[in-house]
Amino acid sequence: DGFVRVSNKSAVPGKVIVTLWNDAGTAVTFDLADGVLAGQASTALISAASLYTQAQAADATFAHNDGKLRAVFEGEFSAIAAQSVTISTDNTTFTTF
Repeated sequence: DGFVRVSNKSAVPGKVIVTLWNDAGTAVTFDLADGVLAGQASTALISAASLYTQAQAADATFAHNDGKLRAVFEGEFSAIAAQSVTISTDNTTFTTF
């Protein structure tokens, strides 16, 4: 399973805008469901499945086509960071980047 945590490194609150791409190069852009992210705050861990559900809510024709998804996170503030967390298939280890 894959997760992401988005952090607002600025003092200014604002929306987080997500663009999600599938392997075919099709993209959909939507506002992250958590609404406004406060200054110096972070989201909870967001699953890849949740991002996909939000993408389909924005565009019902968007499909992952049994492939990987890529995401870009932008904010209505000057400094944003996203940390990825991936859990191994046997649930014994995880990696971040």
